[in-house]
Amino acid sequence: MPARAERRLLREDPEATLTAALANGNHYINDYCFVFELRDGLIHRVRECVDTARGHRMIFGEVPQ
Repeated sequence: MPARAERRLLREDPEATLTAALANGNHYINDYCFVFELRDGLIHRVRECVDTARGHRMIFGEVPQ
């Protein structure tokens, strides 16, 4: 019988904000959310969700259209 998988968004603090100083002196700040997949009460997989477009803008600047 295959193990049952559950997905849970932890209520304690599944979100984090990453801040860093980039090599060019600019600041990076972006929010992250983590989704934990459990199997038999143990962490099986962790998924990280982030705004990649915002991260790209913070590192490389606006993209010309």
